[in-house]
Amino acid sequence: MMFWRRDTSTRSSEAVLNAIEHALALIEFTPDGTILRANANFCTALGYRPEEIVGRHHSLFVEPAYVQSAEYKAFWEQLRRGEFDARQYLRIGKGGRQVWIQASYNPVRGADGKVEKVVKVATDISERVKAVIEVAAALAHLAEGKLDRRIDHVFPADLEPLRRDFNKAVETLHKTIQRFAESAHTISNAASEIGSATDDLSRRTEQQAASIEETAAALDEITSTVKVAAAGAHEASRSMVEAKTVAEEGGRVVASAVEAMDAIAQSSNKITDIIGVIDEIAFQTNLLALNAGVEAARAGDAGRGFAVVASEVRALAGRSSEAAKQIKALIATSSQHVGDGVKLVGETGKTLNRILDHVAKVAAQANDDAKASEQTATGIQQINAAVTQMDQVTQQNAAMVEETTAASRNLAEETKTLLELTEFFSTGASAKPVAAKRAAPALKAPAAKAPLARRAGNAVPKEAPQAAPADDWAEF
Repeated sequence: MMFWRRDTSTRSSEAVLNAIEHALALIEFTPDGTILRANANFCTALGYRPEEIVGRHHSLFVEPAYVQSAEYKAFWEQLRRGEFDARQYLRIGKGGRQVWIQASYNPVRGADGKVEKVVKVATDISERVKAVIEVAAALAHLAEGKLDRRIDHVFPADLEPLRRDFNKAVETLHKTIQRFAESAHTISNAASEIGSATDDLSRRTEQQAASIEETAAALDEITSTVKVAAAGAHEASRSMVEAKTVAEEGGRVVASAVEAMDAIAQSSNKITDIIGVIDEIAFQTNLLALNAGVEAARAGDAGRGFAVVASEVRALAGRSSEAAKQIKALIATSSQHVGDGVKLVGETGKTLNRILDHVAKVAAQANDDAKASEQTATGIQQINAAVTQMDQVTQQNAAMVEETTAASRNLAEETKTLLELTEFFSTGASAKPVAAKRAAPALKAPAAKAPLARRAGNAVPKEAPQAAPADDWAEF
């Protein structure tokens, strides 16, 4: 029964080894690094025939500088101590070709516990590493702001979407930056035009503000002058009202004088009538005196005294008649003078009436002028207030123009900064492919410790780079 189990275990191990032999690269070394054997997969990966490498040292597959390093010596001392080592390695194939492998070095102990040989199991990951190098190179190119490069080399099937997505992302970024640069140039030109316009507007606003300020000062002076004129017009209107009152009083006095002169004229006419009566009385008295003289002469001595009286009466009647004539002449002259006076007073009354009419018209005009002056003063005050408000608004506009000018200058500066940022990116007309082979310092061998995923052709699930643990090969 024990033999059957041991036989079954042996056959199972052989099956596993056969599977590894056919699927992976396999090579065996002595503890000092001498090659014992290598399977076909290994020889194919590095480009050698078995007879070209058997009996030669492991250093055949590494760079000469690395062979001389203490790290390489420590590497084989580790294996001789029976310690496992697995990672990603850069190896040199036939003709100096670089080959990247994911491998594990597995020390195999003999019955005495000492390391008899070292079995290395590996898979060729050169294509995957090349893809990583190309992506790294493209990203470095992109980091320099160059958007005219694409990855044209076809990647392994599991990494091909990465290449397509990278090219698509760069193309999209290229178009975005190009459009952004065009927009930035447009904004820059617009900002420059806005800056010029706001500068010109600022100058004109300052000139307008100065003109409005001068206009406001002139309107202040005009307002003061109009106020003085309005006060003078009010005073003139008041004086004209007083003159009208005086003229009306003069008219009434003239009317009274005319009435008085009419009364004098009537009195003179009555006196003339009375003097006519006196003159008739004197005439009759003279006739009576004459008759009395005649009668006294007839009477002789008896009538002598009566004759004397009659003579005296006659003389008195003559003097009365003469005096009456003189008074009549004087009254006639007075009547003529009174008539002339009445005529003059009448004309004076008419003149005063005309003067009164003119004074009334002048007073009305003066009143209208006073009202017009008040309205003018009010209008000018309103205009002054409007101009003052315009001055304030213009000052505010000037301040806003200054702010707009500053903002446009800031916009121009920011746009300049944006243009400088977009100039960092190179957007050539034609995209240049990234070089197919470019050294990547970050993947120096054997510094890398984390292995990459196996080739897509192997019977291992697809996974991201460096996803496979380093101890996957420990069992070998």
